[in-house]
Amino acid sequence: MNNGIDIKVPPRKPAYSIQVGAFLIESNAERLRKKLEETGYKPYVLKIVDYRGKEWFTVRIKDCATLEEAFEIQRQYLEKERKNALVTAIGSLNPIIPNH
Repeated sequence: MNNGIDIKVPPRKPAYSIQVGAFLIESNAERLRKKLEETGYKPYVLKIVDYRGKEWFTVRIKDCATLEEAFEIQRQYLEKERKNALVTAIGSLNPIIPNH
């Protein structure tokens, strides 16, 4: 019973990304981004500085709110493209390994 009160739950913000490439040279990341865009993805390049101060240009194809969704997108990408993808926390270079 909701007593006439309309309760709305805000959508969860994305916390995870599907990363398909990481480059030290920005033009290499842009090249991959454009190629993925031509095949129907909505990729973006995210610059991340690692703990040594080195800049990485990562190519991400999707952000997800849950790990379950992220691992499913990763599986679909591998199946469709026959290329690996990593699940990372947004803003991180470190992959998240699924518990099997």
